[in-house]
Amino acid sequence: MELKVENNGNICLMNLEGEVMIDDIVPLRTKILEAFENAESIIMNFEKVTDADIFALQFLCSAHRTSIALNKKFEIEGRRSESVKKIIKQSGFRREIGCVHDKTRSCLWIKGE
Repeated sequence: MELKVENNGNICLMNLEGEVMIDDIVPLRTKILEAFENAESIIMNFEKVTDADIFALQFLCSAHRTSIALNKKFEIEGRRSESVKKIIKQSGFRREIGCVHDKTRSCLWIKGE
């Protein structure tokens, strides 16, 4: 995984590239926690993510729940690769509506597209 972070006022843009797997969670967590301290909105660009595992999806879901608790915005943008869409669907993350924690109706996995 390669991660590039751009801060623009209250918005933090995180560009991910390559595979996002369990070994990437700790450095990704560190960067996301830093972003929560310094920005109101975090946008994670998934356009260049080639694959992910269930641990990465679980972590991103947890980061989203944290953003809700902190009254911040956390979203994923960019077209997802076929392998990422496949793991979202196979792991059961693909949703029509958010989970019970999704008070802001901003679930990362709506339709999994």
